[in-house]
Amino acid sequence: MSSTNRGQPSLNHEFYATPAWALDRLLEEIGDDLPQGIWLEPTAGDGSLVRALLVAHGEGRADFGVLTANELDPERAATCGESVPTTCGDFHDIDVGEREADVIITNPHF
Repeated sequence: MSSTNRGQPSLNHEFYATPAWALDRLLEEIGDDLPQGIWLEPTAGDGSLVRALLVAHGEGRADFGVLTANELDPERAATCGESVPTTCGDFHDIDVGEREADVIITNPHF
């Protein structure tokens, strides 16, 4: 059972894909006035959120800066990594060095 007890079976590492309708609504709200800088998706799953951002705002990513991601599961991290630079591991344990994200965008897994 899922951690939120909504009837879905729990998948490995509590992965629940973000529904397309939720991505559409989020992108509607964000609009075209995007903050510049480093964007981070710390629990990227299969990368559906980062791919939606890239499609909505151009593969060149010049209109909002740099998009990066992190995913706990190695297979999903590899899938996400096909779209944007992606680290693999528990986000709390990843050494980001001097980098800081200007924008964090995610669909929390809880």
